[in-house]
Amino acid sequence: MRKQHRKANTRDAEPVLIPVSIGELIDKITILEIKSERIADTAKLLNIRYELDLLRAVWEEHRMVDPAIDALSNSLKKTNETLWRVEDELHPVSTGHRR
Repeated sequence: MRKQHRKANTRDAEPVLIPVSIGELIDKITILEIKSERIADTAKLLNIRYELDLLRAVWEEHRMVDPAIDALSNSLKKTNETLWRVEDELHPVSTGHRR
């Protein structure tokens, strides 16, 4: 029997929990922060902020108090912002970042 796929709004769907490293968690958070600062579409923004809130809560549960991690997080966000700008320059319409 085939399992039926459900279409659901991100906020209505039950989250799928997967193991990730702290680095991957921080990377995802920085990307969502950038998206929340740059995307204007209200529906997309609601989903981005919802996911960001969930991931920030996980981060706060597992956060290691270490200035080096904070510095690396800031550096990673700057790198992701640079990548975002490069993508916008290479594909200004197709990326949809500014919508």
